[in-house]
Amino acid sequence: MWDYVIAQYRQALRDIAQHLVAIGVVAPHLDVDAVADRLWLCFGLRAWRALVVDCHWSYDAAERLLTRQAITLLEDSKPS
Repeated sequence: MWDYVIAQYRQALRDIAQHLVAIGVVAPHLDVDAVADRLWLCFGLRAWRALVVDCHWSYDAAERLLTRQAITLLEDSKPS
């Protein structure tokens, strides 16, 4: 069941990545896979757990930080 949930979550982030690439709001060198990976880094379960559980942040504070980080990563003008 856990693998199914993670697969569904990752697919949802990939769908978002496809949309962001299609409408041209990410750096031109980023393809769908690169965008999906960056979204997973920022919004994957480990990121949330690190801030909310391990560091005792509120969900709202974690959301604000992770959103800012995602925007920075998606606007990165230098290819990795």
